[in-house]
Amino acid sequence: MAGRRIREAIKNEFEAHMTTEMNVVLSGLCNIYTHYITTYEEYQVCKLTALSQRLFLMSNPFLTSVQRYEAASTIFGPHTLSAYIQLFRGLAKAIAEVIKRYFCCTENLLQRVFQLRAANFTLEYHLFQGTVRDLPNIPEPPIFNVTSLNFLPIVVDAKPLGRNYGDVLQDVQPKYRMGEVVDVRFVGANPRNSAENMTTFTFLTVEKYDNTSESWKVMYDDASWDTRFVWQKGNWGRSTAVVEWHISNNTEPGTYRIQYFGHSKELLSSIRAFSGSSSQFEVSD
Repeated sequence: MAGRRIREAIKNEFEAHMTTEMNVVLSGLCNIYTHYITTYEEYQVCKLTALSQRLFLMSNPFLTSVQRYEAASTIFGPHTLSAYIQLFRGLAKAIAEVIKRYFCCTENLLQRVFQLRAANFTLEYHLFQGTVRDLPNIPEPPIFNVTSLNFLPIVVDAKPLGRNYGDVLQDVQPKYRMGEVVDVRFVGANPRNSAENMTTFTFLTVEKYDNTSESWKVMYDDASWDTRFVWQKGNWGRSTAVVEWHISNNTEPGTYRIQYFGHSKELLSSIRAFSGSSSQFEVSD
């Protein structure tokens, strides 16, 4: 019902600005910022206490249950849906104004797009200048860091005698060719210790030396398609971090190195950041 009301409100807003036959598609992807959205009426029913629920069911013998999940999961309260509808209507109005201003009507929309593109007309710029700046400013949503709530047992790391976290256990070869795999192993720590830093954190980087600036430039990280990060759990808190780089055929030849980043948590100590680096190696055609 909530989704139906949003679609109807958006479509009505378009029609109110002479933009008809709009097909409104609602996607439910929201990450963790809103969770469930229920209607005001559903929210009131879900707020019934256990006693009032029983009385409600007794007076309505054809009902077998009352849902509680929706209200509990509508984390911004009973007027969440109304707030979303208000904002979506504002966005729909802005889009409708652009269509009226630059495309005249929806019937010749595609033809008008080609005409404006042929004339080097920057649609994105005029969308911003004509509509977005007129929308009201609203507060930015907070960053919900769910990793700050940790209900898992405490992790305790340990390292081999005479070693530090991030030390290289198996180093790279001096030279590689495109199509080969670089494999380097480090003294590791449990990746879960890095959870609080995951919004800006990477476990690895593949870096290329730039002769002009005489500095290292990050070419790949753990989000890259060609890299792999494997954590191998050992005994008594020890572990090994394996970093792989599958060298693609379009890789720039040059001097490279691989770095590993992590956080360790030893007994009776706080979480500490560390890093390790492989030796330099050459990549050629």
